[in-house]
Amino acid sequence: MKVNKDHKTENFSPEMRLMLLCSLKQMSKEQIGKAREIISSGVERHAFIELIDQHRLIPVVCNHMFTHAGLTADDPLMKELRVFRNRRMIRSLKLASAWAEINAALNEAGIRVLQLKGPALCLQIHGDIHSRISKDLDLLVDRDDIDEADRVLRAAEYKRISPSPDLTPKQMKMWQKNHHHYSYIGANTINIELHFRLSTFVYGISFDMLWKNRRVGRFGKAEYAYLSPEEELLYYAYHGAQHAWNRLRWLVDIDELLRAGNANLDHLVRLARERRQTHVLSQAVLLCERLFLSDIPEALRETVNDDPLGKRIAEMAIPFILASEDGAGNLALKKYGLWIQRGFSQKRRFIAMHFQPQEKDFQSVKFADKVFFAYYPVRILNWAKKRLFGKRGQK
Repeated sequence: MKVNKDHKTENFSPEMRLMLLCSLKQMSKEQIGKAREIISSGVERHAFIELIDQHRLIPVVCNHMFTHAGLTADDPLMKELRVFRNRRMIRSLKLASAWAEINAALNEAGIRVLQLKGPALCLQIHGDIHSRISKDLDLLVDRDDIDEADRVLRAAEYKRISPSPDLTPKQMKMWQKNHHHYSYIGANTINIELHFRLSTFVYGISFDMLWKNRRVGRFGKAEYAYLSPEEELLYYAYHGAQHAWNRLRWLVDIDELLRAGNANLDHLVRLARERRQTHVLSQAVLLCERLFLSDIPEALRETVNDDPLGKRIAEMAIPFILASEDGAGNLALKKYGLWIQRGFSQKRRFIAMHFQPQEKDFQSVKFADKVFFAYYPVRILNWAKKRLFGKRGQK
């Protein structure tokens, strides 16, 4: 897989530079001028569309292209962009409808639920439900409510695809240790991720505290709850960092939320220090500055400038951002993932997780819980098989 190792934005591909200029809600006159220069110099149509699709930025980029590109409606690029945008808008409307139904079902069951990303974030940033693409719905519930929430989703005809319903108690315990959400798919093709904690590697965040500090929004006649501004920013920074920012949409979210000015940035810095997540906050802010030319907020400047780890992982993330859809290679991602973990305990858990039995190991051979330890050599054998034979070893 080819990875661009030149980290200077002026040396990025024309398609990447054009996308970055058109990624935020507002474009300056200078940005519009630069975008038109790139377009007049030539943009590879299919590469550009693949790029904005990969980074889930089709709606905003398309809107700017329609308004500022200076191309006619009959231009092949504009025609193809219009088709792509309309498809994604239909998907967004479908997702919002499912969101309203599931939120109502969980509320009726008396389950406290916080909305993560998805339509709730789109409403917050754009004031509509179609300007931000989401593949799935992300819902956070209290760990104590996960079984009841699972029952509600299944009753609503959402099939749980992970964890498998037939896991034994010990298998389930191991699975929950190394994951933070259940995954579902509905007959309507909508995916749902039901979170029972914010992250696999960050424990100790009380749902009661998150709920106490929640905000409430409205969609039609229905209310929904979502995270406080500070919790929201820190969660999105950590989420994007964990995935090496392979979807720039997450970085756009952070940039727009910082511009909105709803967060108490002094409180955000304190929260990041308490959670040992200052480095991922710094990384996100530095990447916003680097890629979107956004100013670092004054309240964050000292924290960011005094954070060598944040600077290091910001540099490490650039190749993954520039990489194609299949990523920058498994080993490179694992190395980066280890850098993201802060402190010996988190790093140890990150390493240990890769040697502990996973769901596919449970499915490859069946052992009773009393000989659960037998899954450890199975894990090693399956890992070796995958490395030696690649995809053939998975058949």
